Amino acid sequence: STPPTSTPPASTPPTSTPPASTPPASTPPASTPGAAAKEPAPAPPAGEVLQITPQNFVQMMFELYDYPEKYAGKRVVMEGFVFHPPDLTGSDFAVVRLVVTCHVAHAFPDGLVAYLPGQERPKQDLWYRVEGQLEPGLYREKTTLRLTMERAAPLEKPADPYVYP
Repeated sequence: STPPTSTPPASTPPTSTPPASTPPASTPPASTPGAAAKEPAPAPPAGEVLQITPQNFVQMMFELYDYPEKYAGKRVVMEGFVFHPPDLTGSDFAVVRLVVTCHVAHAFPDGLVAYLPGQERPKQDLWYRVEGQLEPGLYREKTTLRLTMERAAPLEKPADPYVYP
């Protein structure tokens, strides 16, 4: 059998719908993290604490960014380091991990905007295990979730500080 081509053979009239085995042109490759068309994960049961781990980190960030209304009010536990993006001021900061999609040299920070009520933001690059509640907020003019931290336990930097899709 011959592989499908994007141009139909001359004897076949062009069609506006691709064959069933060819994904629509607007669908990104399945290897792109979070890019394949998908249904959102079911909302966690009331009272359940979301455990964001290195193994599910990238998937959970896509979920939280894509469906903030579903996760607002939920409790979260995660580990990451403090990052001070230039556009977060005052007591706001981010708790992030470095995501590696190809090479460590191309790793980028990803995580949650956070704050510790009544306290100054922690120093950049310190690692913490944090627990708190996700609240609706805005970041870079987009609806997002903000982690209102209730606990922050200092950690040593893990042997592998990176997360992978």
